[in-house]
Amino acid sequence: MLAGLPHFAPKAKRIIYLFQNGAPSQLDLFDYKPKLQKMFGEDLPASIRMGQRLTGMTADQKKFPLAGTKFNFKQYGQAGAWISDVLPYTAGIVDELCIIKSMYT
Repeated sequence: MLAGLPHFAPKAKRIIYLFQNGAPSQLDLFDYKPKLQKMFGEDLPASIRMGQRLTGMTADQKKFPLAGTKFNFKQYGQAGAWISDVLPYTAGIVDELCIIKSMYT
């Protein structure tokens, strides 16, 4: 047997390769932020930015409007976990999940 080759003859004539990137953010799924929703469209407070430029793309940007999720949240399960309307099945089994809301790496 030659190194690096499969140990059997391949039978597939064609394949379907799906490359799917991207997903809704945790802000749209599990991270309910009612104050961010109330502040929608307001400028980012200076206390957050502390005079720093946020990214190279925002160098000429004069305003930094806040934007929360466009989805609605409700509390589900015995623990009252906030889950987005985007996840109706997950909302039904939320008591069987462990949702880590804060993590330091």
